[in-house]
Amino acid sequence: MNSLVLRMYAKGMSTRAISEFIREMYAMEISATEISRITESVLPAVNE
Repeated sequence: MNSLVLRMYAKGMSTRAISEFIREMYAMEISATEISRITESVLPAVNE
């Protein structure tokens, strides 16, 4: 799921849009805050 979130974020989707997409497509609740945690976890690697 993390890789899906990262791909959507990299394509410019907002954290809220990603959260809504996952809820609609997979019937899973992931908050926009959790999406932010996932995207922030890879920022150090991206900035290198």
